[in-house]
Amino acid sequence: MSERADVLVVGGGVMGCATAFYLAGLGVKVHILERDSIGSQASGVAAGLLYPLSESGQDDPEFKLSMLGQMEHRRLAQELLEETGIDVGFAPLSDLRLALDAEEESPLRQLVAWHKEHNIAASWVSPDDLHRLEPRITSDALGAFCLEDQAQVDSFSLVMALGQACKRRHVQVIRGEATGVNTQGSRIRGVVTHSGFMEAEQFVFALGPWSYRLESWLGVRVPVKPLRGQILTLQTQELAFHYAIHHQGNYVVSKASGELIVGTTEEDAGFESTVTDDGKSTIMYATKKIIPSLAQATITGSRAGLRPVSADGKPIIGQLTGWDNAFVMTGHGRKGILQSLPSAMAIAGLATGKVSPIPLTDFAPGRFL
Repeated sequence: MSERADVLVVGGGVMGCATAFYLAGLGVKVHILERDSIGSQASGVAAGLLYPLSESGQDDPEFKLSMLGQMEHRRLAQELLEETGIDVGFAPLSDLRLALDAEEESPLRQLVAWHKEHNIAASWVSPDDLHRLEPRITSDALGAFCLEDQAQVDSFSLVMALGQACKRRHVQVIRGEATGVNTQGSRIRGVVTHSGFMEAEQFVFALGPWSYRLESWLGVRVPVKPLRGQILTLQTQELAFHYAIHHQGNYVVSKASGELIVGTTEEDAGFESTVTDDGKSTIMYATKKIIPSLAQATITGSRAGLRPVSADGKPIIGQLTGWDNAFVMTGHGRKGILQSLPSAMAIAGLATGKVSPIPLTDFAPGRFL
């Protein structure tokens, strides 16, 4: 196997690659162990919308994590372009969340007020103004919550850029699957793979929904499950949409690349990550409800990913209880791309004995003990 690393990151999605990127920037010798290829799971297929929207209207730690994520994405996009030549597709994009009946309107109006109180650009858009902004929106809309000055990235390009930047910083990416760990006392000595044994001083597990394996490996419960999300790419003769348009978890958004993507499903399908006919039908039904003219669009592509969702719906970030040199990051659900960078910065800080840039008490793995 390869020579010993200071830190072994297990998992080559956006979480693992971002952690390796920040660690290498601190002068740490890092290896990434990935069973498939960089960004081959949910990270590479996500919509890449960077909205720190607080659905609950509460100033909670996860909202702060999301706000930090949006700021760091804005900063890092230019750095990655200069370092790798890869444009991650960072672009401004405001968001319209539609109310199609009175029951949907009230909570959206409350969100407008909450975000204004926190100095986040938001407004309520009347039906007339809404259709002046985007005439293709269904005439059933009673108005919309507009979250202004937000952004998006291309998630696949982001993971590729992080991967390339890691290689330029001498991070070694090793293909292989972790099948277990070797321990001594309260420390991990190494990770077992089909082809050998990988040693390091510190270990970061960024396994997404497969993080549940840590319970059998280390005796620590990390309760996450996969939630499948499917996305479609459409071809249409219509002009690009200048807003991301949402309704009840479904969206229509034009990407900087020219793609029009629509989604998404939330399916408890285990570890089955294939696109299904039922999924396509569900997405298209929701899409036509939002933008009726897209009934004429042609589906040109489809993809699916398994989002890791924790038992309490919050990210799991921090040091594994009872282990001196093991750290985990998972459970970010639909906000994985948005929250990946501050989560990685936090883990990189912990693994090098520095102070985390964000409070991690609410995300600590030990809360499930």
